[in-house]
Amino acid sequence: MRRPPAPNRVDRRSARPAPGVVPDRVVRGFRPVDPGKKRGMQERVVSRGPGATVGRVVALAADVAALILVVWIALDLLDANQANAVVQWFHDAANWLSGWSRDLFDIDREWVRVVVGYGLPALVYLLVGHALARFLHRV
Repeated sequence: MRRPPAPNRVDRRSARPAPGVVPDRVVRGFRPVDPGKKRGMQERVVSRGPGATVGRVVALAADVAALILVVWIALDLLDANQANAVVQWFHDAANWLSGWSRDLFDIDREWVRVVVGYGLPALVYLLVGHALARFLHRV
């Protein structure tokens, strides 16, 4: 026989609050799907607090920064027209984003210098941005 859940606790089997208890926020875990679906099917319940939204914004910013740097690497390797306004915008944005790491290494080949000089900050932005987003999502 199952014990009734303690007050202010959530029944872990159904991920629903105990009768008469209203949880502060959505519980992280699994809960059964509506009765019309197959038995055993579950959906994920995720935290929807303010940290989750901030975490998504941080991850999106990191992804956009890395995407700009990767696009510039591709444009430079493909010898895009530097007089084009779009190419110039990506060049300026990539220079601003990679200002701390450009010419960090003394490399002779131009294409390797571009890949390392702009690829390293793209990788750092992805790793640090998503680590920070994961931390904020848990808060």
